[in-house]
Amino acid sequence: MLENETERLIRNVEARTIGKNQSVSMREILAAEVPHPLKVFFRSDVERILNDELRRTRTHSRFDYSNGEVEALQRKMNSILVLNFSFLREEFLQKVDDGVHLVLNLLVRPQWTLTSFIFHTNASASVSDVKSMLAYFGGHEYLKEILLRYIDEKRLESLTMNELQNLLLRIDGEYIRRKEGSELARMTGPIYEFINFSTPPAAPAPHAIPVQTKVFVKFFEDKRLRLICEVLEQHIAQRGVNELTMDQLGEILEQVRRTNDEAFIPDETFTKKQSALGVAPESPPVVETAEARNERPSSSQSFERQQLIQPVREKRAGLPDLNEIISNRDRRRIIKKIFRRDDAQYSAILKALNAMASWKDASVYIDKLFIANEVDPYSRDAVRFLELVQQRFTSRNASP
Repeated sequence: MLENETERLIRNVEARTIGKNQSVSMREILAAEVPHPLKVFFRSDVERILNDELRRTRTHSRFDYSNGEVEALQRKMNSILVLNFSFLREEFLQKVDDGVHLVLNLLVRPQWTLTSFIFHTNASASVSDVKSMLAYFGGHEYLKEILLRYIDEKRLESLTMNELQNLLLRIDGEYIRRKEGSELARMTGPIYEFINFSTPPAAPAPHAIPVQTKVFVKFFEDKRLRLICEVLEQHIAQRGVNELTMDQLGEILEQVRRTNDEAFIPDETFTKKQSALGVAPESPPVVETAEARNERPSSSQSFERQQLIQPVREKRAGLPDLNEIISNRDRRRIIKKIFRRDDAQYSAILKALNAMASWKDASVYIDKLFIANEVDPYSRDAVRFLELVQQRFTSRNASP
């Protein structure tokens, strides 16, 4: 899903910015005809690079950089430095790939993406870190604005992953609760605009160009709107409606609202399906200080620190060994994409999964693994790993 659209976007951004050149400045990126959320992504990343550098140089300084006049001058200097920052070609092309994938994930699944991005290594984050990471996102501004306002009003100093998940669910729930069908459809506007950004000048407006219906299933899954997801899936399965314009989506949503007054109220028990979205960032940018990067443990240590490695029990009789189910080809790709080339962690996780007696336990365990390793659960590799593990519990050799 969206693989072709993603590749088209990346090619167009490359052509409109760096072209055949060996470098491109931040000023040129901001002046280029590329989607606004990508400009937000690039500017925030450059500001993060600059702030990290300034923090390192001031660690043991005796000068008072907190002086009001100094801070005012520093802000002006920072703006000039950011605008004149240059990316070398290979670095820029990798950033474009990361940025397009990250923005698409944000637009389609904002709650999941924000949570995964902010808590990429830890179960809690300071408000300062949360605000720094929120600066990367230029879509669904209402979520960011309401979240920041809540943080300031409550004078919070930190947030846990569960607290942020609950906050985002509440914000979305209150925001959409009293919406009409057409209003709820307009919330998907950023998706239409981003996916259809590179259409020819004579083409219709972005919202009039259809987008895959499955994209909106994912969008409403993220908001836990069970009934809407079921209706959209019925349109795909029974009517063959594989694409929708914004107006068509609005008509469907309005029909759902009139049929059920509670259709736009999130169902917190609604479990998302593990199916591919196909827009996963291979390595999302990490927003952290140099000190944090130096102190960050390996993925295996981080995973164990979160106490996700369960006590190993003897393998249940009748269930096959995952090492026999997973081929060498799958194994190499899974270690690279899911376990960040960490063979030791891969072996430890398989050992723990082999000790489990039910698919339910294994799926919950894998969900935690994906969060800890920043893996998109809808990516091709994540779905493949889930399928292989599930085979262990559905195999004909498994005892009932």
